[in-house]
Amino acid sequence: MLPRDSFFRNAPRVFDLDSRLRWEIIVNASDSVSLSYSRLLKTLETVSSLNLKDEDSEVQRSCASVDCWSIVDHTHALVQILKGFPRKQEGQLDSFLGQFQKTVFKMRNGRSHISQNIDNITIKKRLKHPIYGALAFTTPLRDDLTYETVTFALGGLQFDEQVGCTIDMYAMPLKSAFGNVTFGAFGETLNISSLCASMQNLLMSMDEMARALTLLANGQVLN
Repeated sequence: MLPRDSFFRNAPRVFDLDSRLRWEIIVNASDSVSLSYSRLLKTLETVSSLNLKDEDSEVQRSCASVDCWSIVDHTHALVQILKGFPRKQEGQLDSFLGQFQKTVFKMRNGRSHISQNIDNITIKKRLKHPIYGALAFTTPLRDDLTYETVTFALGGLQFDEQVGCTIDMYAMPLKSAFGNVTFGAFGETLNISSLCASMQNLLMSMDEMARALTLLANGQVLN
């Protein structure tokens, strides 16, 4: 997400270790999210052309699951760092945390306590999503403005009333790519496409601001 010449990626060692470690987490987490999202889109392209009863679909479940949970895990790490930064109410950082922090933390917590969740599910005999989650996404918009919405469970369906992931039907599909990728797990729903776009915009703004503040502190003139 951050370019090679970004400030966070190339921060000089004159800065204190605490700051550099936090920036390193930002860089690595955002790189991991970007890589996982790119791979996930390629997997979804394959999924959209499969008969989900084919054996090949099981391989795609594993691929999608790895990347979905990678995005959740690295966003969880990133959010822990970002929430320690100063922010103004309803600003870009505040809005990002307000939109994604709670969902990501609940998903991460659900998997961290998966044994306990299985016990609760068994007692209730009810589960909204497959234990490892479900995906929904839209295919590229065709010339006649039609498209398809695809749902894809990342685990076996153990309950008759279990449902897939709910997607925002008001969100417009992309013209040249799969989009509106939504991940549901442990009763929570995360719009991965929106998360990645918002994360990139936020981190680019923060990176530019950090560079500008450093130049000002060193007495350099900004263009």
